[in-house]
Amino acid sequence: MRKIVVLLLIAINVFAFTDLGKWGQLYPINERIKWKDKNSSIITQDRIDKAINKATTSEEHLPSCRKSRNRYWDPTVTLEKDINMPKFNIHIKKGTKFNPLDYGTMHRYMLLIDANDSNQTALAEHYKFASDIIVFNGNINKIKYSPNAHIYIATKSFVNAFKPICLPSFYIQQNKHFLIKEINMKDLSKGSK
Repeated sequence: MRKIVVLLLIAINVFAFTDLGKWGQLYPINERIKWKDKNSSIITQDRIDKAINKATTSEEHLPSCRKSRNRYWDPTVTLEKDINMPKFNIHIKKGTKFNPLDYGTMHRYMLLIDANDSNQTALAEHYKFASDIIVFNGNINKIKYSPNAHIYIATKSFVNAFKPICLPSFYIQQNKHFLIKEINMKDLSKGSK
């Protein structure tokens, strides 16, 4: 019985790699790619690289922090529209005071950095596994890729929502508020000597 099973498996494998030949009539492919716009240029690697660079660069700019300080910020807003998220059982009417921290906990810090400042990118490298890194003034590729790092591009809507003042800044959730640590990089270098 075993021999039959082994022979059957060998025979199946032999037939699996057999050329089945020509089945039916073959026709040549004569279609050409027709551009909608005759002046369209072909997509080159250079154009692809430029598009990737543009997509991974933040156009939001903030100054460097002049002094180190801590401040608290309450993210509560008055809603201009209803929020209906049945999947999360959230239904809030327009005009209600709403604090997103009432509905969730941040498990990581947020670190906002200037990607064009090598000291700030070094700070981001150090904290990238404990923080969500938000990149301003440059490209996210200035921070080495790591599969467990969370790196985001700052957008206008982010700036409007979190109201950052300077870079680098840590946003740390403390109950229903954020502790914001604004850091003057010179103060960090003084502390390391």
